[in-house]
Amino acid sequence: MMQSNTITYYIKNGFYIPFLHVALYFLTNNLFLSTIIASKIYPANYYCVFYDHFQYRSLPKWVGILKQFVRFTDTGHIASFIYLFYPEFFPLAFNIHFVITFGFWGSALFFNMRDLDYRYNPEINTTYITLWSCVNHIAPLILFVRELWIKPDVCSHAIFNINNLYYSYQWIYAWLFFIYMPWRMITGDCVYSMLSHNVTLKQIIIFLSFMHILFIAANMSGALLQYVHC
Repeated sequence: MMQSNTITYYIKNGFYIPFLHVALYFLTNNLFLSTIIASKIYPANYYCVFYDHFQYRSLPKWVGILKQFVRFTDTGHIASFIYLFYPEFFPLAFNIHFVITFGFWGSALFFNMRDLDYRYNPEINTTYITLWSCVNHIAPLILFVRELWIKPDVCSHAIFNINNLYYSYQWIYAWLFFIYMPWRMITGDCVYSMLSHNVTLKQIIIFLSFMHILFIAANMSGALLQYVHC
């Protein structure tokens, strides 16, 4: 009985995902594809299994399953899959993942932003959560830099101009108005601690300015990489 409970614990926490990642890589011989699938499976597993630990107002508990599509980081999975089928999307996807990566670590360092989705419960392995959070906020950007480096055809699609920056801002504003704000109004969940009611307007403005500057840095970094390599 104890062994059965242990196996269930590891399965529920998604310890099978690294093995699935390796299997997908050998099946597809595509590191990019296998990695973006594995990186999406973890949040899907977490919110589908532990959805009952999330309660938003008087809404049904199954609403917690939808949280895997709400964070700005989750839009990065969409960007990765779009690039996979539409290579011309590379510059925009690069910018999105650049902001996801440096926005996450910068916010934790400079704004003391914390993960509001941690649930301290005996059946949830918080160490594994932290590990996957780090992976999902580092690995995708590394993959995109690697794509630029190993695929000559990507160079012809990597155009980091003012239009790409404009589309990047459109992406985050689309997320803000069509995903984040409806979710917050319906559930009351602020998603990010820096956007909670306890934060002053000045702090929010500084935080949002930081995110906007990151997009400029992303586009400039992509242009530099393109110039150096292509």
